[in-house]
Amino acid sequence: MVSQDLATVLIDRFSGEPEAEAYLEQLREIRRAY
Repeated sequence: MVSQDLATVLIDRFSGEPEAEAYLEQLREIRRAY
């Protein structure tokens, strides 16, 4: 499972990258689960 901090870092890193948007949505769902 992805930690909340790691999810935040990845979201910040890939924010605005169109090819990563679908992946970011999954990370946001994981982050909300915490």
